[in-house]
Amino acid sequence: MYVLNNHTLTVLMPSRQLGLGVVSAFLFLMLNFQAIAQPGQCLPGGCNAGIAYGANQSTASGTFVNSVAVTYAGEFNRYNVVAGNQYEWSLCAADGAVNPTPDMVLTLADDLSNTILCFSDNVCGLQPKILWTANLTGVVRVYLHSVGCGMNTNSHTVRWRCVGCAAPPPPVVASDCSNAVNICTNSTFQIDPNGAGNIVEFGVGTVSNPSVNPSSTNAGCLLEGELNSTWMIVNIASTGTLEFSFGIPGGFGCLDWIMWPYAGATTCDQILNNQLAPIRCNWNANCQNFTGMATPLPAGGLPGDF
Repeated sequence: MYVLNNHTLTVLMPSRQLGLGVVSAFLFLMLNFQAIAQPGQCLPGGCNAGIAYGANQSTASGTFVNSVAVTYAGEFNRYNVVAGNQYEWSLCAADGAVNPTPDMVLTLADDLSNTILCFSDNVCGLQPKILWTANLTGVVRVYLHSVGCGMNTNSHTVRWRCVGCAAPPPPVVASDCSNAVNICTNSTFQIDPNGAGNIVEFGVGTVSNPSVNPSSTNAGCLLEGELNSTWMIVNIASTGTLEFSFGIPGGFGCLDWIMWPYAGATTCDQILNNQLAPIRCNWNANCQNFTGMATPLPAGGLPGDF
């Protein structure tokens, strides 16, 4: 049973040697899901000077998903696109964007040449939203600026989606242990975490969520308790070494996880009643959008995150 918890943003998770026959795991993880607003625009002009922030992103989701959080005006994020697909990037609140700057603009540019492809301003009030049909397969940039190509250190989160891609299954909400998703029987699903659910299964510094890591010198378990959680079950069919990870190194985001041996429905009651100790966990020390459990560390992995 794994639990992955997000104390700031995004995630990864592997596990080590478990000398167990059949085990399961729950996992905590945080993302946001929002409805859509009016369509975007593709205007001439724009601002294509800035600093790269975050790892390349991909999506086939027809509903809006988060881009890299805590992006400043004057920075850009990179996105993988496929020719013929239609994409939208939004700073509109109705699409779930986080935008503390009262008047922003978005500029889409080719990553190789930095040629401007689209510009948007004042779609939803004073906020922008780009709608673009990809004429290339590769990587594009989306620049964030305040009006006049300005810069600031406000924390923005762009939302984006692929309007023309095939639909992903509907999002899964598994914020409570009893609703855990078995990722071996349902391996393609969207995660839609939203708080701790109807039940807060554990506190901080307890048997179920200790402050001392049970198997590592890293900081122990979920030091802020259950925040925005997704619970998952992983079935392990044989003995050996289990390793897995979430996220991409070099980004920004804090995702924490915790894992317990799973013995069916009674496991949730044991965690809730502070009776079941975890066998692995990790507090994401470096918040680089990459965490998990592995030996040796994966490329880009840092000791405090694995």
